Amino acid sequence: MYRSLRQTWLWKALTSVRLTMVLLPLIIVACIAGSLFEQERANRLVYHSVWFNGLIALLGVNTLICMLSRATLRWSQATFILNHISLLVIMAGAVVGGLWGFRGMMVIPEGGSSRTVRVGNEKVELEFSVFLKDFQVIYGGSVVHRLSVTQPGRDPAVVEVQPVVGTRVPAGEATLVVQA
Repeated sequence: MYRSLRQTWLWKALTSVRLTMVLLPLIIVACIAGSLFEQERANRLVYHSVWFNGLIALLGVNTLICMLSRATLRWSQATFILNHISLLVIMAGAVVGGLWGFRGMMVIPEGGSSRTVRVGNEKVELEFSVFLKDFQVIYGGSVVHRLSVTQPGRDPAVVEVQPVVGTRVPAGEATLVVQA
């Protein structure tokens, strides 16, 4: 079975570095195109689309099969194998996040907590809550915001968020974006 599989055109295509050289420019062009759209449109048309995540998944399969067909389990190959495994983990995370993840907005008053995320026009209830203990906007300095994330039956976890340098916040209005 394995020997006959290795002789098929599919196996030859998946073990080919040529496939990698076709997929990488396609993914790069798609990322450039996605950066030209506004964020919501780029997410919908590019980054969360089936075709884009299919390209990344195909690159992951190509990388896995190339690694398995070329690597030998020797100590000298450890960095080669670890490097490729780390790429596969990153690609798997991108595909899972792209197909099943979502991006939303959560409004939390200082000293308050919330479990509700607004995704477009919908409200999504999370299985955990986020508590905002303190929020400060300091112009000209660096600041770290500490959020407390609680899940039922678990101790609260503290998440530190550092705002993007150069972010300007109009008086009386602030938006804190947290990506987990």
